[in-house]
Amino acid sequence: MLHKLYLPCLLLAAAALSGCEDHRLEPTLPLSVTTLATGLVAPIGVETAPIGRIFVSESGTGNIDSRILLIKPDGQKHPVVKGMNWAISAKASANRCERQQIVANPSGLATA
Repeated sequence: MLHKLYLPCLLLAAAALSGCEDHRLEPTLPLSVTTLATGLVAPIGVETAPIGRIFVSESGTGNIDSRILLIKPDGQKHPVVKGMNWAISAKASANRCERQQIVANPSGLATA
């Protein structure tokens, strides 16, 4: 039985390998990492508003403490939305933070 699978698998592997070419991609810009904030509780989403504000959504610890934060340039964190059971992601828009996905709070489900 195995000999019937051997040839098709061998041909499939040969076809996959023969179509691959080694193309080296050179980076166009130097990459760098900048820490914007520390002490976040399970961050799961980051969005930037058109005016440069940065919003981070935290899934929290599971104790109705999920929130969406505004991160200031100096690293200070200011809650925009807090007290949710869970959050999926945040989408920033101009001067406010909108909930892009469904979020749950103690009074029930809410969408923006």
